[in-house]
Amino acid sequence: MPRPLLLHYNMFILDYEAGVSYARLIASKEWAEADVPVVIDPVAAHFNGYDLDYLAGLSMRIGKHWCWNMRYEYSIVPVRPWDRVLPRYSDGSPGKHNETVCLRLVYLL
Repeated sequence: MPRPLLLHYNMFILDYEAGVSYARLIASKEWAEADVPVVIDPVAAHFNGYDLDYLAGLSMRIGKHWCWNMRYEYSIVPVRPWDRVLPRYSDGSPGKHNETVCLRLVYLL
């Protein structure tokens, strides 16, 4: 589970957030379903053991104890560099990245 370090800027009912997060890979398992059999060598196509992301978000209060939160997160460093991406699954980018959009309903104490 990533642990973010966030800076918050509060403006009336809106709360802006930005920061970074770091995560470690504990284990992975990968497979592909395709019309042509795909063999994935876990040694040659391994993921990086860590993930470093930047994130940005916005929260809006909708009551005394409730708020909506939306957060976007994207890898700064690829989780798999381009030289370890299977040729059939490469889109020409410099590697594979994690990208997350999170919508939350938060209860504030």
